[in-house]
Amino acid sequence: NGQTEKLALSAAVGAVQGRALIRLRRIPDDASDSNEAAVRMRKEYVAPAEADIVGADAVILAASPDTSVLSASWQDFLNMLLRLRSEGKLSRKVGASIGGLSPALSGLGFLSVTELSNDPLALGRSVAEMARSLKTS
Repeated sequence: NGQTEKLALSAAVGAVQGRALIRLRRIPDDASDSNEAAVRMRKEYVAPAEADIVGADAVILAASPDTSVLSASWQDFLNMLLRLRSEGKLSRKVGASIGGLSPALSGLGFLSVTELSNDPLALGRSVAEMARSLKTS
């Protein structure tokens, strides 16, 4: 219904305020959902690719609060992250999440933002600032 998109966009604005360059991606969902927001988002966003993750200094995952790590729509993406972790490609990358995927993020080897916020805007800024400080150190 677009609620998770609003959270993701707010985090993106915070990251931009923190002087980050961003890319918004969307996990493909069940194509049988035909509400207006879902149809629009399928047209506007592409799925995340390995190159997006490898090229990023930070990743923020946004999901609805009831999303589980066992959710079928997230399995391919989470499996890709597990593979990238085992290949050492997630080291020194900052990670944060909004919604129900926090448990998955903690096991992937991302560096976590120490001051997590319930405000997506503040979270986006914190992630951008942490990634920038790691890059300059």
